Amino acid sequence: MVFFLRRVKYCLLEYGYLVKKVVFDIELLPVIKILSTLFIHLVFIGLLFLIAFVNGEPMSVYVVQVLYYLLCAILLVYALGMFTSAIILFFRDLGQIVNIVLQIGLWATPIIWPYTIVPPQYQWIVKLNPVFYITEGYRGSFIHHQWFFEQPLLSAYFWIVTLGMLLIGSTVFKKMRPHFADVL
Repeated sequence: MVFFLRRVKYCLLEYGYLVKKVVFDIELLPVIKILSTLFIHLVFIGLLFLIAFVNGEPMSVYVVQVLYYLLCAILLVYALGMFTSAIILFFRDLGQIVNIVLQIGLWATPIIWPYTIVPPQYQWIVKLNPVFYITEGYRGSFIHHQWFFEQPLLSAYFWIVTLGMLLIGSTVFKKMRPHFADVL
């Protein structure tokens, strides 16, 4: 997830020669970066399936949800990428701040540590991170054998936050788009 966003946020700078072209649809640039990075993510998911197979872990029907959580991750990164790629053109140093926030977010997300080590009265803070939903979704698909709809409040929260970020990101991107060629 962090790897996705690190590549997407500079996509307008990297493809500046395309941004200056009037006929090119620059909303595709974050999508192109996401799709190119998605290949690496799919390799790691395949590696996860291979390791489970070698260890003799039975594949259950719950692993079908991996596609759903992959879609969740893509939409979240796209929403953040639209916002950050547009803003970074005008405030170049913001990219460093985004890197710091991503690094903190990576360590604050229970990827390599279980969120249950946090005292119960503070677990809601960890759950505010939208990446928590995706991380726990992958874990629920492979380990806990849970469906995504078994936690409707967490699902609703994730989609509200993601769609809100998508709305904000696309609005900022469209408002700043006429000025992209000027600042490149």
